[in-house]
Amino acid sequence: MMRQLKAWNRRRNYWFKDQKLKWALWRWDRPSPGGDIKQIRRILFLRQDNKIGDTLVATLSFRALHQAGLMVDVLTGAAGADILQGNPHVHHIHVFDAGEDLVRMAQSLRGQYDCIIDLGDFIDGQHIRFIRAFEAHHVLGINKPDIALYNLSIDYQGYGQHISRRHQAMLHRLEIDATDFHYDLFIPAAAQQAAVHF
Repeated sequence: MMRQLKAWNRRRNYWFKDQKLKWALWRWDRPSPGGDIKQIRRILFLRQDNKIGDTLVATLSFRALHQAGLMVDVLTGAAGADILQGNPHVHHIHVFDAGEDLVRMAQSLRGQYDCIIDLGDFIDGQHIRFIRAFEAHHVLGINKPDIALYNLSIDYQGYGQHISRRHQAMLHRLEIDATDFHYDLFIPAAAQQAAVHF
């Protein structure tokens, strides 16, 4: 009996989650304006999961985008921001605190970016609202062809491959030639001095 009750509760939770997403799509999912991707100049790269390893891998994209003449800002948490300190390929780091209202943060950045890059898999109603609040001309994502907001959706099936392949697919979608896929970690001089005197 307990097993059946747990199974029913799990199905109910999935149903509610699905209904919330459908409602959010109805409420906030409108096509991004789009336009010529060659006109993209300002990019906001989302790393709101604040994962240190994924942020380090993303530095290959920051470098390639910067070298292509684009201005790259990053939205991340404190741990991700530490990894990016001193990175000359990142123009500005928007740092959020745990529990901070990301929709409100996105609203404060409304209209400032030509393209939002979101390489994550997670999607729910709050995430749709968060992405919509930026009001960017382009939103690039992975495997989101059914979400109108993501006007640049990449068909990506390489889930068994290293995450750097996602970045390569993203650069290809933006028609940016890149052959250097190493990661960057810049250690500020003050941190180096502190380590020497430790």
